[in-house]
Amino acid sequence: MRIRQSIPVAVTLAALLLGATPARADPTLGFVISQLMDQAQQTIEQARNAGLTLEMEAGRQVYLTLGQAQAAYTQSLDHTVDKVDDATRRNIAQLTTAVQGLRNHTFNDLRTLTGQLQVVVQSLPFREHQPQLATVSPHFAVPSLKAPALVFRFSGSFEFAGRQGFIPTLRIGQHTASADTATTQELKFLVPSEVVARLANTSRVVFIKAELTVPWQEKHLLSTERLKDRYPILLGLLPSTPGRITIEQSYPVHEALPKHYKGPNHHLSSQREGGNDDHKDVRSSDVADPGCVINRDSVRLIGSGHGDQSYGLIAIDPSQVISTATTIHHPMGESGVNDYWIEFDEQCPSTRLQKDPPIVVNDGTAANLRWGDQRTYDLQPEAKYKIVFDSFDGQHAEYTRPQNHPQGLLRVGEGARQLELSTADPASLQWP
Repeated sequence: MRIRQSIPVAVTLAALLLGATPARADPTLGFVISQLMDQAQQTIEQARNAGLTLEMEAGRQVYLTLGQAQAAYTQSLDHTVDKVDDATRRNIAQLTTAVQGLRNHTFNDLRTLTGQLQVVVQSLPFREHQPQLATVSPHFAVPSLKAPALVFRFSGSFEFAGRQGFIPTLRIGQHTASADTATTQELKFLVPSEVVARLANTSRVVFIKAELTVPWQEKHLLSTERLKDRYPILLGLLPSTPGRITIEQSYPVHEALPKHYKGPNHHLSSQREGGNDDHKDVRSSDVADPGCVINRDSVRLIGSGHGDQSYGLIAIDPSQVISTATTIHHPMGESGVNDYWIEFDEQCPSTRLQKDPPIVVNDGTAANLRWGDQRTYDLQPEAKYKIVFDSFDGQHAEYTRPQNHPQGLLRVGEGARQLELSTADPASLQWP
């Protein structure tokens, strides 16, 4: 018979996917689907580590379809794959190929993959009245304590969801939530924010396993059977912060630096070198360096002379020292000669560029700016700043003026000598 092959195609593909020959030639259908789900989850984690957003979403869709297959084949999960029909083997083969494409990065594009998975879903043998899960939203939840609860929605076909005694539940970690609202087409759950926040990472996306349980019933000829479908779900959680944020600022520091001035030698003579003439009240000016201010108490006049001569200070102001000297000629006797110079301390203006150590807003340990937060940071006068933002999804940006991140993850504003940083509102953030 066609359905009794030694190793069905689905088993062969699953063995290739796992990188080994199956330990037994007749694994159960449930084992094959479970292995495919494990492999899909591994590829999602690898894509997360590599920052591959498209691959993460593709893996999430494959995982969801495998969960749908697991629910549809509930009555056949214990059957060995050599005893399932051709349609089942074809579906498993297609799902195996999809997982293999994720691992080898060979799937064409997300739209094509979605279409291929939809073909599989449409061919799954769901029973009449059996729940069917179609989509899960949000694709990635935003962990935040700004609201008391996070909303998770599941769309599909849930015929009994609104009836008494058929309330669907969602289990995340140790917490189980009952549907807040339930219609035949949508289930809405409110999960306490602290439950989700505890599972989030501060710097990277994580995927957590959850389980959606949907009760339903099936009528038989003489009885009615109550059933529960359990859908394994991978919920994506964004990190608790948008990413690493540092603030760098540099600014001019204006200060007065001390400087010592030693002036030139002032020489005056009434001897032969001076023309044997009198030189009376010859003024000299020692000027401070441009912009500098003389320390009056530090002014010193140092010199010597002989013969008929004199020298001294006549004025000191912030920018100069004025001195005077006199020498007298004598035909008989010693004519005057002198030498002196001026010294003083001055305070000179100086400007240097000060660069402060970076302010770490968020990193692997600090988390000062979570989703929906706003913070202000002081700027020095005349400061130039640079905000370095490495988002959780691998994007690098630097801001030197007010600007918004393209996806709204971070907004930069300016106030009066202040920087204003704010992050996306978790209630409206859509990523990717």
